[in-house]
Amino acid sequence: DWRDNMLDPRNGIYARMAVGESFAELGSDYDFVRFDADVRGYVEVASWLTFAARTSYSENFIIGDEGDFPVDLTYKGGGASEMRGFTSLTLGPKRCLAEGVDEPPLVRDGHPCPEGTDDEVSDGGNIKVLASFEARVYLPYDFGLVGFVDAGQIWAGNDDVDWSDIEVAVGPGLRYYTVIGPIRADFGLLLTNPDPPAFVFHISIGQAF
Repeated sequence: DWRDNMLDPRNGIYARMAVGESFAELGSDYDFVRFDADVRGYVEVASWLTFAARTSYSENFIIGDEGDFPVDLTYKGGGASEMRGFTSLTLGPKRCLAEGVDEPPLVRDGHPCPEGTDDEVSDGGNIKVLASFEARVYLPYDFGLVGFVDAGQIWAGNDDVDWSDIEVAVGPGLRYYTVIGPIRADFGLLLTNPDPPAFVFHISIGQAF
């Protein structure tokens, strides 16, 4: 962590890599290796302007039958600190529920459910990519404005990876800086697969990254 400030960095780099494992030989019910990497950079262009960028990649490397993998360990996304064109935990593949169907079809994000199905439940996936850029403008009286671009996607597995499925969202944000970090309001507009186009509103405490 080489950031100049943890709550509101204006210069520096942050990098994290984590590897976890679960092996049946060690007493687990599942066999997989989990990998997460996250890199963030900050450049103060002027006293009133900072550019911030982030990229991350995560994957569950499943050993054996994918059907045995626990759904609660899959990656999910969307929300105030990730892909702001989606509400929390709604990015990624989803299952389309229908009465009397034991195995609801799994569809990729941005694609409609088949006719005759209604509710959608996000199962998450085993591969997750994210990237974000922010231009942070600092105003008097502890206020600030932000313009952001978010891109990312979650796929169920390697066979489903299609880089043309990457979702992109843009939007403005408002900040009020406090001693515990900025109070943040963001309005995300999804540019890909909007049906219909609509802003998603997020409010949180702390920078998105």
